[in-house]
Amino acid sequence: MVKHSYKAYDEAVYHHHLQGRLACYFIRKEVFAKTYVTLTAPIGSVHRNVQLNGEVIQLPAGTAHFLEHKVFEKDGEDLSRFFALHDANINAFTSAHQTTYLFSSTNHLFENVQALTSMFFLPHFTPSGIEKEKGIILEELNMHNDDPYYLQYYALLENLFHHHPIKEEILGTRETIENFTIEDLKRAHQSFYAPEKATLVIVGDHEPEALFETLEKTIILGPPASKNVQLIPIDEPQEVVSTATTMNADVLTPNVLFGVKLPLIEGTKETVVVHQLRQSIVLDLVFGLSSSTYERWLDEGIVNDSYGVETAFDSQTAHALIGSETHQPEVFIEQLQVRIKELDTSLDEADFIRVHRQMIGTFIQSLDSLEFVAHQFTRYIQEGINLYDLLTLAQTITFESLMPVAKAMKASERWSYVWLTPRHVKEN
Repeated sequence: MVKHSYKAYDEAVYHHHLQGRLACYFIRKEVFAKTYVTLTAPIGSVHRNVQLNGEVIQLPAGTAHFLEHKVFEKDGEDLSRFFALHDANINAFTSAHQTTYLFSSTNHLFENVQALTSMFFLPHFTPSGIEKEKGIILEELNMHNDDPYYLQYYALLENLFHHHPIKEEILGTRETIENFTIEDLKRAHQSFYAPEKATLVIVGDHEPEALFETLEKTIILGPPASKNVQLIPIDEPQEVVSTATTMNADVLTPNVLFGVKLPLIEGTKETVVVHQLRQSIVLDLVFGLSSSTYERWLDEGIVNDSYGVETAFDSQTAHALIGSETHQPEVFIEQLQVRIKELDTSLDEADFIRVHRQMIGTFIQSLDSLEFVAHQFTRYIQEGINLYDLLTLAQTITFESLMPVAKAMKASERWSYVWLTPRHVKEN
């Protein structure tokens, strides 16, 4: 067991490979009654073309999500019932880059972790169970296709990205869902769900030595990992596919979702994370909820309280989203473009100091949330960064270091938007 102490937060992270195979991180939160646990496999919707032991294989779209559903079933029984009977709330989610299973509980920690690792590493797939699940996932897909804002989001990703599977629906397509086989799921599970590739994170109040000692005796692990599983790099152009799309939809108010394809950089993992933080700060300074831009747009009725800004980063893609309902869509789009063109000249150092301090304060405050710590720790550890080192990295950011980042973000060939119009309104 390795202990990393963080005196600034009066906290510690304990790291141990259970049975020499499964990476386990324990973050102690004294006086908390609840324990929060996540178990993550490094497979998400973007894992379509992978290299397995030197052989290039293609996984059907939606594989990670379908696999997430089937891990919960064994011999026709929904395993979530076990957790409910042991005072735990269990759930799971699939994102672009990972699949995470999670539960929180106040009792029966070891029984629940044992059940979690058992279903995660040793699932039982059957052809009949897979066929039954297809109908459930197709219904979920139908619900997504009835959501105009969900369709708007994926339409924007289609505009931004030429080749990268980040633009594909996490659930897959009707065709791929209907054609899933037991072999598809077994191959994906054997490649990405092995103990050597997974990450277990536990956040709560326990004695570290006793915790790891008990886990060593109680967890259930699966067979060894397939060697050399790698995500094949995608040659993605810097410019967007299309600059604009207009969609008629069943909405009461027009809605604009604006996207910026953010520049990537090469370097150490710390350099990349600092670059991402700088990009987030620039966007927050100019478009955030505390910015003068948002206040002016709100006062002028250009946007309403549905307005939001979001960034998404990974090793191969990065993009920002800015959107809102608006009764003045043309004005909103025009002013968005004007503000982006001015990114490097509109930054204010006093605003930077305020936003920078706010970012650091919010981060420290969020450490009191077991859910935040577990999920963010899992996210950054996949990138080789310890969550508790983020503050140190963030403190290296200066106002001057934002200028080249802002300048690189403002190229118009990186922009696109999707405009939702109510069906009764004609397109211009």
